[in-house]
Amino acid sequence: MTPAEQRAEMLAALADAEAFRDGVDRMIGTLRRVLAVTATTTPVLTVPNRPEWLPIKAAARELGIEPMAARRRAQRGLRTGRGRKVGGRLQLHLPSQPETGDG
Repeated sequence: MTPAEQRAEMLAALADAEAFRDGVDRMIGTLRRVLAVTATTTPVLTVPNRPEWLPIKAAARELGIEPMAARRRAQRGLRTGRGRKVGGRLQLHLPSQPETGDG
């Protein structure tokens, strides 16, 4: 291969690389515009106000009741599903949205 042929191949490869870069730059610009538009229309994900299961002392504070009342509620809840034992300790089920009977 002569030096002129080598140079022609190098110039062709350079033109291909520049065309590829232009395509990538257009794609990046499109993605940035889409992200900018959707950032204002996509609602922010929210975390629930409280976890589903709380130890009885934390549940008592959350509900504004005495810890013994929360303990009794969790013990009664073992049968109904509002209470459970984890590691030998009672927990009380509190849905993320308070129910009308809580507290």
